[in-house]
Order: sequence, then C-alpha cells, then structure tokens
Amino acid sequence: MEKPTGSAPKERSLSDDEIKALWSELATALPKSKNCQRIIKLCLVTGQRVGEVAGMARAELMLKEKLWQLPGARVKNKFSHDVPLSDLALEIIHEALADIPDEQKFLFAG
Repeated sequence: MEKPTGSAPKERSLSDDEIKALWSELATALPKSKNCQRIIKLCLVTGQRVGEVAGMARAELMLKEKLWQLPGARVKNKFSHDVPLSDLALEIIHEALADIPDEQKFLFAG
C-alpha cells in the first residue's frame, strides 16, 4: 500500500471585507458568549491561534509593557514568544479582566 500524499499548507486568509463582516456580526451570532466574541476578536487582532487565545492566563500578560508572553509549552512550534498588544487588543483584554474575579487564573475559563 502506498503512503497517502500529504496536504499542502493552506494560504487562505480573510479579506478586509470578511473581517469587517465577522467582527460586526459576532454580537448577533454569539449573543450569549462574550468570551467567544472576545476570543475571536483577539485572534483577529493578534494573529494568534484560537487555542492560544482561549488559554490566555493572567501570568502571561505584561499589560504595562503591552506584551503577551506565550510560553513554548502552549504554542505549536514549542518556542516561547512575545506577542505585542495593540490598544485594541488591550481594550478587549481589559474588558475580559473586568468580568472575572481577581483570583481567576485564566481570562476565558470554561
């Protein structure tokens, strides 16, 4: 039996119009889940994967420095890296932090 051929990496990305449409419809599409809305927005704003954003921990955030420090154990390539946070990303993060207790470790628990 021959080995199945591998798939080629996809190079598809959203157009500006698709991003606008997605962003503007999040509240309607996911009215009961502010966390899901915020996760998707942060994915769009930071370019990070859904699993990385969904697992965002307080300890990874350096808000004064506008950085999110992703440890290698949480990323696909296993190399830690710093993600610069734009003002919009910080706004979304601050909204999420305002909705959780101070002792909660993860921004998007559950």
